[in-house]
Amino acid sequence: MSVSWRVRWVTLPLAILLFAATTATATAEPKVTLRVPAFPAAAFANFGSIVLPASGYDSLEIMLADTLAPVQTSTVRVTLNNMPMTPFVAINPVPAGVRVIIKLGVSLSPDYAIRPEGESLLTFEARDTGGTVYRGQFYLAIDPAKTAPEAARSTRARSQEATTIAPPQFRAPVVVITSKEGGRTVDRVYWLEAEVSDAEGLRKAVIELNGRDIEEVVLQNERPVRYRDGRIARAAVAGEVGGDGQRVTIRLPLTLANNRINVIAIRAENMHGLTTRADRTVEVFGK
Repeated sequence: MSVSWRVRWVTLPLAILLFAATTATATAEPKVTLRVPAFPAAAFANFGSIVLPASGYDSLEIMLADTLAPVQTSTVRVTLNNMPMTPFVAINPVPAGVRVIIKLGVSLSPDYAIRPEGESLLTFEARDTGGTVYRGQFYLAIDPAKTAPEAARSTRARSQEATTIAPPQFRAPVVVITSKEGGRTVDRVYWLEAEVSDAEGLRKAVIELNGRDIEEVVLQNERPVRYRDGRIARAAVAGEVGGDGQRVTIRLPLTLANNRINVIAIRAENMHGLTTRADRTVEVFGK
């Protein structure tokens, strides 16, 4: 056998193994697991019911693995019976995931402890840099007769949420000009009436005439504030602007240029930086 054929027979299996490993990594799904460090064999899948012994451990561990993007550790939230466990949580980022350690028995308050009777709900939430949300929930119960953690045979129906939630898809604001249609007119004063809305919250709306910004309406504390020439319009200004952070109504008089087609526009921007523009053309001809 020649040297070239030997090289081919050696490299081909390596290429197949490399492809298989890459495919396995790419198709891996995010996973949330609960572990009890004091019992190395104790690992439980998301949404599981777990029976714990009354003693023999001082912490729990939640492991998030195979995330779609790096996890933002500042977004990690852990609650026990709806009580934030932030003071007793240690967060350790790992490749494609995060490891969260929950210390037990540190506080004397029963709010930060697993209930000795009945069931306790432990929840976990984190977000990655791409906006995907990861959630986990575990149902915990104490049984003094147990010597090691084990999965419970629960007959109660569980309302399971998805482990991963896709990032929200935000939409641009909506601008509707409600004043009369454009066309040809001899009247140089045009009353602009419009409504700007956005469910996620507006940032500003700009009124434009023939390519020049006439007025800017900025939302401050969810109230519209009128600006002209980059300054707050403190003196009396013609027209009316009202509404809140999600809906603004505009009624302004505009002085149009004579003997030309005037382009009136409203540009709106929401809190996510998405923008919308609506135009209206009016032709003014001399008397």
